[in-house]
Amino acid sequence: MSKELIIYQHPISPFAATVVAVANYFNIEHTEYRIDLAMGVQKQDWFLKINPAGKIPAIKDGDH
Repeated sequence: MSKELIIYQHPISPFAATVVAVANYFNIEHTEYRIDLAMGVQKQDWFLKINPAGKIPAIKDGDH
């Protein structure tokens, strides 16, 4: 079981920036994964499994 926290984000999103800022403030170890919105990555099947709405930010906590 993975314990890694992944934040899927894009720098232009104020909502993603807020999620990253809170994780940093509370010293929560995480990995940031930049989603290329111009290429439509948020509409690819693998991303839609994480967030069916196809929006960022999205968070994956371990295997969940």
